Amino acid sequence: MLLKKAGISYSQIPGVTAAMAAAAALNLELTLPETTQSLIITRASGRTQVPKGEDLSTLAAHRASLALYLSAEQGREVSKILAQNYGPLSPVVILYRVSWPDEKIIWTEARQLAETLEKEKLRRHCLILAGPTLAALMEGREVAKSKLYDAGFSHLMRQSQSSAQEKNEAAYIQTQPLPGLAERVEPKGKSLDNIVTALYALTEPGARLALKITQALPAKLFLPNRLTHLSTEAAAFETLGAIIKDNFHSFRAHVFIAATGLVVRLIGPLMEDKRSDPAVVCLGQDGQNVISLLSGHLGGANQLAKEIASITMGRAIINTATDITSVPALETVARDLGLKEESLKPLAAVSRALCEGQPVEILDPYGFLLPALTKWPDSFIAINKAPVSGPFVVVDFNELNYPPQALIFRPPALALGLGCHKGLDCAELEELALEVLKTNRLSLKSIKLLATIDSRGGQEAPAKLAQKWNLPLLTFDKNELSKVKVPNPSQIVQKNAGVPSVCEAAAILAAKGGQLLTTKTKSARATCATALINYQS
Repeated sequence: MLLKKAGISYSQIPGVTAAMAAAAALNLELTLPETTQSLIITRASGRTQVPKGEDLSTLAAHRASLALYLSAEQGREVSKILAQNYGPLSPVVILYRVSWPDEKIIWTEARQLAETLEKEKLRRHCLILAGPTLAALMEGREVAKSKLYDAGFSHLMRQSQSSAQEKNEAAYIQTQPLPGLAERVEPKGKSLDNIVTALYALTEPGARLALKITQALPAKLFLPNRLTHLSTEAAAFETLGAIIKDNFHSFRAHVFIAATGLVVRLIGPLMEDKRSDPAVVCLGQDGQNVISLLSGHLGGANQLAKEIASITMGRAIINTATDITSVPALETVARDLGLKEESLKPLAAVSRALCEGQPVEILDPYGFLLPALTKWPDSFIAINKAPVSGPFVVVDFNELNYPPQALIFRPPALALGLGCHKGLDCAELEELALEVLKTNRLSLKSIKLLATIDSRGGQEAPAKLAQKWNLPLLTFDKNELSKVKVPNPSQIVQKNAGVPSVCEAAAILAAKGGQLLTTKTKSARATCATALINYQS
């Protein structure tokens, strides 16, 4: 506009914006059917203010794919907003000078964005990406393909050549998981069509409501034989009891458009444990009352009931005590922070105390849980030693002898450094690692990642162990390992591997310079060390 105003002729040459270059660099789709169909390109408000209604909090609330330009200097504010809207553990990517020869691509989490920017000394030339497609890639989640590429879908340039069954089989693709996948309880069976929610209806009005729900919520529809003419996509069943028995542990969630009493009688004998039982939601054929019936917190039934109520224009009926009394469900808060419980048996006493207005004591020496509970100052009390009686919460990676009323969560606090000879059997490496943890009373559930040297043939056993334990494996080259000061350098390791240390140096690097908790322990052909991850680095 300034050139035009000044009378200077010019021409425009189209270029590739950084968001598209980032998608290419990451080999990532920024929109996915049934995940998000929107990409928001914006910036955080700084010296240049954004217009009213376009502030980052408002735009992030859409939970669409988000590309932030010129926002690295507002890292702390951006981190806070992304954590609030996408979740503190949601993946975020920083791309520095993307598409240039010196580009950097750094994966982090929403809660650690500011620290990562500061550590990498990044203030300019950065694009920040967030959104649900990153999470799908990170978790290796089943995602829907566009109908444009579905062989069972007709369009202007092609007639359908496949059956409805082939259409279903082609409708979902598997993303490749990236390191950092948090542990989760998978269904015991294999869900049909790789959809995690099963939807059942017993009457024709119920079936029509179910079809409306499936337009907004990916679900596998099950209908009685007499109603399958309403949908070619639906699976038929003779009796609801038989199909529930087959399906119960094959889906992460079940939605019934049926009487609650009937559903209770059918699922009662199938329930096992709150950590593995699927979510169950019931609603009437009018869609007015959507009831969260089973696994409201850990299974996600409460949230699912809210989503379905928004589709049917009804109301979600949630009766979990902590939700009614507006106190946090600790198991949900802990899960969102990546904490893993030892046992949920003490949870009932802790939740009962909160619901009755009694403050719960929390022993959290390393500050993994307490910062997330500041919104409820009257509900929790920080302590520095275990009480003699009463329910309390422990957040610790040390396996100490706590009384049975303690609700124990294990934080993702430890990095395990490994070294081994080429050709080592994974079982020997695992035996050494477990012995180190047991001897030093460290929890296996607190291991966040494994680390070793980047050498041809020397990663096979650590890679197999990482796969078995469902943990990411970090590798470091000789130059990186050689720069780390360790308490037990070895001339033999220097001769064979080209570095003075593998397991101790790898543990320290993986822990971001954190403190060694156990120094090198050796077996005949392997070494192991552990370090406390430095989240403040």
